[in-house]
Amino acid sequence: ASWHGVARDLLDEPVFRQAIADCDELLRAHVSWSLLDSLESPGAESVGPDRFQPAFFAVQVALSRLFESVGIVPDAVMGQSLGGVAAAHVAGALSLEDAVRVVVHRGRVTHEHHGQGKMALVALGEAEVAHRLSAYRDRVWISVVSSPVTIVVSGDAPAVEALVAELTAEGVFSRLLDVQYASHCPHMAPVARELVDALAGLAPRAPERMLLSSVSGEVVTAAVHDAAYWGANLREPVRLGAAIDACIDTGHRV
Repeated sequence: ASWHGVARDLLDEPVFRQAIADCDELLRAHVSWSLLDSLESPGAESVGPDRFQPAFFAVQVALSRLFESVGIVPDAVMGQSLGGVAAAHVAGALSLEDAVRVVVHRGRVTHEHHGQGKMALVALGEAEVAHRLSAYRDRVWISVVSSPVTIVVSGDAPAVEALVAELTAEGVFSRLLDVQYASHCPHMAPVARELVDALAGLAPRAPERMLLSSVSGEVVTAAVHDAAYWGANLREPVRLGAAIDACIDTGHRV
């Protein structure tokens, strides 16, 4: 959803367009811009997390409704980082109104700390990355464990850039991500606290479908998606690999 023009052609699909319109209506209670207008705009306007995070969420929800309209209904749902909000809604753990509230405030607090960190993808295992980060203690952290050989790190921009340069010189694939903040590490601690305060009164529900959390890496069966959960979703490392393993262990496949 951070790519300009994403999903524009899908707006011709009535089910998809209605889902975007539903999200847009709820967003208007919090923001001054129109999601539908933004997706249909021919210009290549650059937007920050305060706008692309709600857009990303809405496109995911709309795709889910479109799939279900043609009989593609998931038995289990998961999402990593921001994608966890749409996953929680699709699984029935959050109403659409509450899910929109989460992404609006998540995008807002992230945007307010834009420019204060970096993230990078590293093609090494978790143990090897952890060993290398001993030289960058309290400056760079493991933020996403995607697979046994795919890790994302976050932290102080100069330190992350130095790590990428070091690995590249050794022939290890690594690259900076196109974000100007450091999610899922101590950089996000004050941001997460602000998010928790903004989401007071959230009303999570027990999931109606199997839901896997990339915060815990486990199956979720209770109404855990409260304000504190979304603070952890922003601050704590993403355990996507563990969530995928849990999904496989329960007999689910793509």
